[in-house]
Amino acid sequence: MSEQKWTAKSRGNPLGYRIFIFFVKHFGLRFAYANLLYVAPYFIPFAPQATKAVWYYYRRILHYGVPKSMWSVYLHYFRFGQCLIDKMAIQYGLKDKFRYTFDNYEAFLDVLNAGKGAVLIGAHVGAWQMSASFFGNYGRKMHVVLVDKEYEQLKKYVDFRERAFHVIPINKTDVLDTMLTIKKALNAGEYICLQGDRYTNDEHTLEADFMGRAADFPEGPFLLASRLRVPVVFFYSVRANGGYTFKFVIADVGGRRCDKYDLLAQYVNSLEQVVRAHPQMWFNFYQFWK
Repeated sequence: MSEQKWTAKSRGNPLGYRIFIFFVKHFGLRFAYANLLYVAPYFIPFAPQATKAVWYYYRRILHYGVPKSMWSVYLHYFRFGQCLIDKMAIQYGLKDKFRYTFDNYEAFLDVLNAGKGAVLIGAHVGAWQMSASFFGNYGRKMHVVLVDKEYEQLKKYVDFRERAFHVIPINKTDVLDTMLTIKKALNAGEYICLQGDRYTNDEHTLEADFMGRAADFPEGPFLLASRLRVPVVFFYSVRANGGYTFKFVIADVGGRRCDKYDLLAQYVNSLEQVVRAHPQMWFNFYQFWK
């Protein structure tokens, strides 16, 4: 396996995104999807580290045969492209072009309506960045926590002035300021959104068994959630049959300060269920397992 780790940089480049924005705006979604048939194969030889990681995922983790793995690698890039196009389409006002359903939504709304605030821990499953766009007024109370580098990269592709949510960039030179911003949002009964399946090289990590092998996860989201004494929800966005299903899993915190390892175990269990059911929806292009 490659030793490449996540650097908080988004895959792709601004020119590529602008081209697909042009296609979506002037020719529609189907035309943009059709172009992916030719774009997706490009990444297989020209993104070798990412392809190696995806190949390892299908061959060594999911134990697919060689032909199925080859086809799955292609589909992985294709599905990733579809989700990027969908994200751009929704940003440009085409939300009505999509069907979407919610799994365990009533329980999720009970958490949001309790007025205690909440920590939402997601993953790079489907078009997770656009989830808030479907939550109406709830989306305006969501604060997405992003690593500074990731935020700067996303600003090249996403017009955050038009976003349906707030962004809290993690400033590693002033962590206290970030924590105060998070605490202020929670005290106002609002919601903090973090990703639990990606970390940079300088972050502390926690180890867990994931898909049958040891893997590292970022300590930050689980440590933070364990100390704040607020409800915790794991959320995922899955693309299937031309629409999206948003899945919510309410963590068992028992109204107390929950141990970070306990929260991680619950998260990993829920993530594994989603990934096994929708293997092409987990967009990890980096070495993940030890």
